[in-house]
Amino acid sequence: RLEIGTASATLRLKLIVMILLLIATAVAGYTALIYLLRKRHDEFLDTTPYPKNAAECHQFTSRYIYGDFNFIAVKSLEFGLFKTYAIPSISKILYSTRELVDRVGRRYDDTDLLIREFLEHEPTAPRAKAAIDRMNYIHSQYKISNEDYLYVLSVFIVEPIRWVERYGFRNPHDKERYAMHLRWQIIGEKMGISDIFESYAETERYLDAFEE
Repeated sequence: RLEIGTASATLRLKLIVMILLLIATAVAGYTALIYLLRKRHDEFLDTTPYPKNAAECHQFTSRYIYGDFNFIAVKSLEFGLFKTYAIPSISKILYSTRELVDRVGRRYDDTDLLIREFLEHEPTAPRAKAAIDRMNYIHSQYKISNEDYLYVLSVFIVEPIRWVERYGFRNPHDKERYAMHLRWQIIGEKMGISDIFESYAETERYLDAFEE
């Protein structure tokens, strides 16, 4: 019995050691993979020039929103959208439509689907263009000031950057700030918004001043 007990204890010890080795190997492999992916992404940021058009800025923003900061960036857009509801001129229109009173779920899903179409595809792509055209048609039914359009556009430019600055594992690169601004500038122009600011810094200042 003593020999059986000793053999059983030895077997359990070997199993524990094997499991610990497997866990250690998995952790080491995962760490190495993350290091290589981050190194490759850092090289992309360091060597790729600042974007000049829709296709190039899509390279940066798609990596940013759906790669490095998928959860944080998406949540920043969701909560950023909520912020716009606190603006009296915006909330007045939203309340008059009853969409956020009687059809909250559908209204949220419709907005999410439209925004995803021109985030997951470059702004000049057919699906993005169709989503922007649909949004323009919906907005044309209401009297919305250019200032309110500018504010909402500023939220979508600035919030994904600010949330990553607060909660991300690294700070956004200047090229990512530039690309985020350029992407939404292109979308804003397709929406007919005028007086769009020429830089991320100007947009951020406008956002803060508007909310004050």
